[in-house]
Order: sequence, then C-alpha cells, then structure tokens
Amino acid sequence: MTVTSLIEHILSLSGWLALLIVFAVPALESSVFLGFVFPGETALILGGVLASYGRVALWQVLIAGISGAIIGDSVGYVVGREFGRRILASRPGRRLVKPERIERAEDYLARRGGRAVFFGRFTAALRALVPGLAGVARMPYRVFLPFNVAGGAIWGTIMVLLGYLAGASWKRVAGYATQVGIALFAVVVLALITGHLARSARDPQSWAGRQVARLASSRLVSWLQRRFPAQLAWLGARFQPGVPTGFALTVAVLTLCACGWSFGSLTNSVLNHINSARLDPRVLAFVVGHRVPWLTGLAKTLTWLGSGFVLWPVVICAGLALWRWRREWLPAVLPALSLAGAWAWSLLTKALVARPRPPSADWLGTFHGWSYPSEHAAQALAAWGMIGLMVMAGRSFRARTLLMTGAFLIALVVGLCRLYLAAHWMTDVLGGWALAGVWGCLLILPYLAAQRAAPVTGSSRPSGRPRRAARSARTG
Repeated sequence: MTVTSLIEHILSLSGWLALLIVFAVPALESSVFLGFVFPGETALILGGVLASYGRVALWQVLIAGISGAIIGDSVGYVVGREFGRRILASRPGRRLVKPERIERAEDYLARRGGRAVFFGRFTAALRALVPGLAGVARMPYRVFLPFNVAGGAIWGTIMVLLGYLAGASWKRVAGYATQVGIALFAVVVLALITGHLARSARDPQSWAGRQVARLASSRLVSWLQRRFPAQLAWLGARFQPGVPTGFALTVAVLTLCACGWSFGSLTNSVLNHINSARLDPRVLAFVVGHRVPWLTGLAKTLTWLGSGFVLWPVVICAGLALWRWRREWLPAVLPALSLAGAWAWSLLTKALVARPRPPSADWLGTFHGWSYPSEHAAQALAAWGMIGLMVMAGRSFRARTLLMTGAFLIALVVGLCRLYLAAHWMTDVLGGWALAGVWGCLLILPYLAAQRAAPVTGSSRPSGRPRRAARSARTG
C-alpha cells in the first residue's frame, strides 16, 4: 500500500479506529523509527482534518495525539537506555558511529539535553533520534520527562489545530509543516557545526585552530589590523558576550532596525492598500469561517492579557518586585514605561492612519476606535516582553530562554485572539508587535548604557545582595 492510498484510507475512518491511528503513529515514530517513513505530524494533521469533518471530536484527537507523542518518546528513551549501548557497541554500530562521537553526544545531552529534547520534537529527523540518544546518554528521566511533555503538548496541539483549520486544504498545510521541519533541522545542524568549529578554534592544534591562525597571520588581516586598529577593536567589542554594550547592544540595535522597517512597511501597506494589506480580507474570512464555540470563549478570556485593565496592575507589581530584588530604579520603572509608550504611540498612530475596523457583522464583542495598529498586541508585547527582559538579568541561559519564550507566546496569543474576534485585521496585529518592538528597543538602549556606567560592586548595595546585584549589572 502506497503512502497516498494509506492517507486516503485514514481519511475514510471514524471513531475509535481513527483515534487509534492518531495515537499509534506518533507513539511509534521514535520508539521504532517509523518517523523516517511516515512522519508523526502527518498523522496528527489528518486527525485534525477528521475532526473538522465531524468524524471524531477535536478534544479526543488532541488527547490521542499528545499522549501518543509523549508515550512514544518515553518508550524510545527506555529502549536507548536499556539497549542503545549494546547496539552501538556491535560491529555495525561501531562502523556507523565512532566511540568518540558517542562520548561527545553524551556530554552534550548531559549538559543541555532538556533543550535538545524539547526543540528536537519539531523536526522529523531529530524527533525520531533524540529520545533514544537521551537514553543512551543516561539523561535522568526526571529531566527528560518535563521537556518531553512540554514539547509533545505544544507540537501535538499545533499539528492537530493546523489540520482542523485547514480542512480540505490539509495537503498544503502538511507540505508546509514538512518544509518547516526540514528547515529547522538544517538550522540545528548548521548551529551544531558552527559551535563545534568555534570550540575547536580555541585549540591551536585542531584543524579549525590552524585555519584561524593562518587567517590571522595573512597579509590582508595584518594590513587591516595596522590600518584600522580602532575600528576592528570597536567591532570586536560589539560581539563580546556578557557586556551591556557588547553583543546585547548589537542585538538591540538590529532588532530596532528590523522592527522599524517592518512598522514602516506595514503602515505604508495599510495607507495604500498594497502588499500585505491586500491579504487582510482573506485572512479574516478564513478565521471567521473556522470559529468554534470553545475557542471563542477562550479567545474572549485570553484577549484580556493585552488589556491595560490587566497589564497596569501587573507592571506595577512587577516594578515593586524588581525594586526589592535589584535595588535599582531603572529596571523597576521600565515595564511601566514600556506599557505607557506602547499605549500612547498606538493611540497616536491610530489617529494618524484612521483605518476602520473589520465589518461589525464579524465582531465577537464590542470594539471602539480606529483599527491600526492593534493596541492590545502592542501592549502585550511591550509589557510582558520588558518584564521578561528585566527578570532574566543574572539568570541561566535556560531560565532566560523560558522567560522570553513565555513573554513572546503571551503576545502571540493576544494578537491571534484579536484577529479571531475580528477586532483587528492581520496587519493591525503585525503593526502592533512591530511598534512595541521599536519602543522597547528605544528603552533598552539607554538601559544598556546605564548598566555599563553603573559600578559592578560597591558599598551602597544592601547587605546579602552584593553578588546578585553585581552579576545583574554585568549581564543585564
């Protein structure tokens, strides 16, 4: 039976048999490497399609797909833990994978395995391999499980909802999901190669170290160092990690440029009704045509996460907590300044652009004022993003990643809710995010300059907090 005929057969099923397939394919993907033949996201998308046809309930597909993904990876972990070393120690295993590479993989998973388990979920090749490698590396199951559950829940929900919203257009969505997975896999491989070369370059005896030494001693580099010493020193300082005016400043400036360009481009599209603004009616029609009662109630609740009625108490409490923790006034007031600026700039832009909202017949609520940009989207990203930036100072890479991911997810959810409720067009939401990015970066730049000017240590720090305060000043 070909894959095409198998898919057609799945789409003809209903009831418990369809749910069994939605559960079994993700479960077998990493435990018996079925993912190399039939990717798990395809089964979940097909389950969402069946739910859109009314063959099975959406909540049943979500439970079956997510539980299958989590259980399957746990089985793959156990298989790798119990039999992985035996397989790798066999003659075929030694020919395929050298022992030193196994040691490096074990070391990497021991240090950063949780992130590898989570992000590996979103690419087909890594999704089939990472659980078994985690077991081979003897990653503690208490570390493996929460990342497995989080990745399985998010990935499974996204794939099922994509199929549910796509309906008859599921083939196009499945193709996009596969392409995104391949792109993510390429990015991961490129990042691993780059990281390996960067680490190897520190050793003068390695190949990368010899190439770096050869490049540094070349005539061109020597001439550049003699001709532009100050400029090269300045450029190197812009990529120095752990320094406020180093890599953090470079990222802030690049983000400011990207958000500024995006906001200008979106505003021009809205004013002249060109480019992305021409897609707004089609996107809104698609969203309105796929509304369901339970999602409507959820959207009406989650949209409050971008309302000033909720955000002002949040930023005030966050400011007081930041003052008590860091004893610095600037980190304490930045969340409130970010929210106030997003609100003010949104109102000003609304008045200047004067774009009408979507047709009132599509509204799920009562909305007032002009449409562009989305005030809720701008306020959500400005407030939650700035709180995350201020709290992440001095914390581990994992904590910083989780904080910023959480802030961006909240802003994403608020923007999607505004679109779902027909309070805004798609470009209104995108413009709100871009506006918040511009204003947030304009606040971050003087903050980084102040962190550079602030003393690292000093007697003015309250007792019991000097080490934390100094670390915050260095890494904030």
